[in-house]
Amino acid sequence: MYSKGDNGVLMSDGKAVVPPDQLENVISWAHRASGHAGVEGTLRFSKTHFLFPRREGMEAASKELQKCSTCKRVNARGPGDHIRMGHWPI
Repeated sequence: MYSKGDNGVLMSDGKAVVPPDQLENVISWAHRASGHAGVEGTLRFSKTHFLFPRREGMEAASKELQKCSTCKRVNARGPGDHIRMGHWPI
């Protein structure tokens, strides 16, 4: 069942329905908000708030990770070369 939210956004089951021309923006936001969680993590996080076709979401998430400078930097370090808990400025 679809309805319009107070802000005019199309909703379904409490989730905002993402128009195709806004999917990349939504995925980009979800990728950062999920802590750069990879393709599956980004999709899992975004699906808690938004509704969109999975295939298109996978493509958008893959593109986002390819251009994400934070993910590139972290992945370039290689396995086992990530920041250790003792080095975090807490």
